[in-house]
Amino acid sequence: MDFGLLSIIAATSWLDRLLGLEKFSIFDPQTSFSWQRPMPAWAWALVVMAVLIFAGWSYYKMLGKRPVRVALAVVRALLLLVIVALLAGPMLALESSRWTDDWLLILLDRSASMQIRDMTASGGSLLEANPGAVPVSRDEAVRNALGKHADLFIEQKLGGEHRQVMWLGFDGRVYDIDSPTQDAPFEIDPPNGQSTAIRTAINQALGRVAGRPVCGIVLLSDGRSPEATGADLVRRLIQHDVRVFAVPLGAEKMPFDLAVGKVDYPDKAFVNDMVPVTVTVESFGDDAAVDPSRVRVRLIDDQTDRVLDEHHGAAPGQTVRLRTQSKVAGRLTWHVEVDYESGVGQKQREIITDNNRHSISLELVDRPIRVLLVEGYPRWEYRYLKNLLIREKSISSSILLLSAGQQFAQEGDVPLARMPHDAQEFEPFDVVIIGDVPARHFGAMIMALLHDHVSVRGAGLLWIGGPYHTPHSYEATALADLLPMRLPTAVGRLDAAFGPVSMRPTPLAESLSVLILRSMGRDPSDVASWPSDLPPLRWGQQLGPLKPAVEVLGESQSTDDATAAVPLVVRMRYGGGQSIYLATDETWRWRYGRGEFYFEQFWIQLIRMLGRHRLQQDRAAVHLEVPHRQMQRDQTVLIELVINDELLIRRQFDSIKVDVVADDRPGVVIESIELQAAGETGETAKSIDPLAVGTGKRYRTLWRPGTTGSLTLRVVEPSLYDRAVSESVEVYHPDDEKRQPVPDHDRLAALAEQTRGRVVPLDDLWQLADPQAVPDNAVQEQNDIREPIWRSTLALLVVLTLLTAEWVGRKLVRLV
Repeated sequence: MDFGLLSIIAATSWLDRLLGLEKFSIFDPQTSFSWQRPMPAWAWALVVMAVLIFAGWSYYKMLGKRPVRVALAVVRALLLLVIVALLAGPMLALESSRWTDDWLLILLDRSASMQIRDMTASGGSLLEANPGAVPVSRDEAVRNALGKHADLFIEQKLGGEHRQVMWLGFDGRVYDIDSPTQDAPFEIDPPNGQSTAIRTAINQALGRVAGRPVCGIVLLSDGRSPEATGADLVRRLIQHDVRVFAVPLGAEKMPFDLAVGKVDYPDKAFVNDMVPVTVTVESFGDDAAVDPSRVRVRLIDDQTDRVLDEHHGAAPGQTVRLRTQSKVAGRLTWHVEVDYESGVGQKQREIITDNNRHSISLELVDRPIRVLLVEGYPRWEYRYLKNLLIREKSISSSILLLSAGQQFAQEGDVPLARMPHDAQEFEPFDVVIIGDVPARHFGAMIMALLHDHVSVRGAGLLWIGGPYHTPHSYEATALADLLPMRLPTAVGRLDAAFGPVSMRPTPLAESLSVLILRSMGRDPSDVASWPSDLPPLRWGQQLGPLKPAVEVLGESQSTDDATAAVPLVVRMRYGGGQSIYLATDETWRWRYGRGEFYFEQFWIQLIRMLGRHRLQQDRAAVHLEVPHRQMQRDQTVLIELVINDELLIRRQFDSIKVDVVADDRPGVVIESIELQAAGETGETAKSIDPLAVGTGKRYRTLWRPGTTGSLTLRVVEPSLYDRAVSESVEVYHPDDEKRQPVPDHDRLAALAEQTRGRVVPLDDLWQLADPQAVPDNAVQEQNDIREPIWRSTLALLVVLTLLTAEWVGRKLVRLV
């Protein structure tokens, strides 16, 4: 090795030591000189002048030769200048800088809507113009696109020298996912999230890189989100220069998709009762592509897979009414199904079928409907209706004819000698029929009891208008609230101009499965809306103005003037029960030449509807009450257990345990809830209100379901286990992705435009590598290394040398 080079290196090392440099060398090209307490140039000029004057004045009058005194003055000036310089803090600095990388966040939608098959394998939208394309799910299209653009991620073209890329999945929250690799397929769990929370996802993603610059957010989503993007989020993105690059997923123009919408059905019904099920058919996407004649709605028994009823032809948004009856008692499980029948030349099928089915559960009770018929005199309507009630096996009747003498044996399955006189005697009756009876016969107490029996305990009241007392005599009585007309005393006979009239049902009657008369000679499965061969009615009432809550079930139309129509059968809900008013007593005329065929259908349907409604309010010895059969996840609901059995009430349970079980996982308890004692017993309640009955002992709690699906709430208290107390509910997610499959590309485009980003097609992700598209937000920060030299060994040596030189000089000239 060259000894000259070694000597230079050694000298350099010694100089660095003398200067006290530890982190760098004075010979480093990046080294620069600076001051800890810098002074301007004019200050330094003043200092130099002051030092020179002071040093010259110090030796001006001294003895000795002038050259020697000048040399000593110069030494003193240098010493003073060195001291001033050291006080200013001389420093050596090594210039250095540090880069703070910017971040590119890639958010990938992992909600259940990503399973919808409305895209092509190449990443394009599945359009009607391309009927030969094989549909793939949005998730499959994303995987294919990431595999196609693998080089974009492997070579870090999205990143660079000063950029980091973060991959995140999101649905209702944000979580880390692995970035795609070139050597293996994109590994990620299937999309199963219940919602797409775009605003929450962006906020949480920005929170993960808080304090660091972000250049952009790549958002791969269908855009459908229950959350509004909001101006606050847009302002935050603009303020930090974060651009959104939207990659829209899903079809630009959605193919049609049918779904089961709202389903209405009773919780309970009687065996052999005609159970109505009302279904709303929903459609998403291109409604014009739906041929209503191919839409089929069916009601199917889960146990036997037997089709109970079906309806062909339903336009999107149309309400379909299905009905069936069963001889099997107990808890039954059915489901409603809508499908689209294939046709010749059909271009496409539904994109999703998971929303084409809806399960329902109801209980069929095998007991007769208890009916109380009260009539003033034996008119023709009463005679035939009385015989019908006695003959019908599904009805247990009690009949009171007020005009009969004391020796007359009242008829019915359970004969009564008088009207019920307290709430307990009224309790068994599901339906009370009042004919042309004067109000004075009942008295205020009985009318108050009947009023509460309907409003509080959910019984049904059926009025049969009459020419003498009903409804005129009930003005200003407790039962006036249960009459549908505003002015009972103003009700009169239909004007003679009407002549004979015929009854026609309204669409509401069909939805309630009443006034649906099957014509003679037709197949039982062929239900006609109303037969055309019914004899006209010769008498009816003009009800006048009706109360706001009244619904018309049947209208009277004149045979001479088809445009004139007045209500003949009306219904009114009142409290927990219902009241139906029949403004004629001549349905018995439908028997002419036809027997009981039409007459029986008409009356049985009305009585069963009222009895079925009462059944929903039925108070068993122990029953569980939930406010709704269908409820949202995370919705707080009140669960109550009512005990009306005095023996069980005396046990004084502190709490009662209820298990929540998923119907698709029998025996697996999802959670357990505790019902706490609340309310008063029946005896205490009756001491407060003599009309109250069956209030029982209540146990309640607030429940917030945390899972979706068909659930059963089952009481597991050992003392109540043999009673099998349970209730079924359907819990659904409020943001059910598969019920709203239509993408929202406009939202994504607006977000990209507002943040100065752009919309990037899934099959052209190379646009993300364009430096003109994604800004460079990396930040370069100065990080200079500084070391002081005013306290170094060299500084001390310089000061000592100058002091020594001045002292020696003064010694030589004998100034010391």
